Amino acid sequence: MPHGHAIKQTRSFKTYQSLVETGFKLLEELDLDQIQVSQIASEAGYSVGAFYARFESKNQFFEALIHYHLEKRSKDLSELYKNTTIHDIPEVLVKNITTYYTQHRRFWRAVQIQNNRDELFAKRFRANFAARRKMLVDYLEEKLNRSLSKKENDQVAFSLQVLLGTVNNAAFNESGPIQLNQKNFLDEMKRAFILISSFYKFIEEYNLTSKAN
Repeated sequence: MPHGHAIKQTRSFKTYQSLVETGFKLLEELDLDQIQVSQIASEAGYSVGAFYARFESKNQFFEALIHYHLEKRSKDLSELYKNTTIHDIPEVLVKNITTYYTQHRRFWRAVQIQNNRDELFAKRFRANFAARRKMLVDYLEEKLNRSLSKKENDQVAFSLQVLLGTVNNAAFNESGPIQLNQKNFLDEMKRAFILISSFYKFIEEYNLTSKAN
């Protein structure tokens, strides 16, 4: 559902989507407060009037960007789990998350600022994190053909929490000693993810089950 004025026509929705995608793209290079409505409209190939026909304000536009982000990440991760073997999940997932949040660190910085101001806003992202954790748990349960224990659930959840927290810190604060642009950042994050989640046990169990069948 679009976040803005009611969109009733296919053509109008295409304009809406183009404005949102353009704003998201601009956030790769500029902070949110540096981006002007006129710039969004111009880059998308529309007038400022077309923007305000769909969004009451820049704040409402930011809500649309958040909605776009949540839908995109859900779709991307769904495809990732669908097309990745259990053996490759640690490497592929770590690389996907690291690359995405590095590329969109300005958008994510704006989200973090809003999170600190608005508890309801923060709750939405906590719920989204829970949904993404469930995606990984569901993936593992399907591959292993069993339910994960509470301990296993907690380990998977904490491994994702550490991964996202470390990527955020490295992207925003450029904290060391290993930087995001260094290859061993991905290597070390993969190692940490495997150790915390005990993912090697899931792979081992999957291999044994596959051989038995």
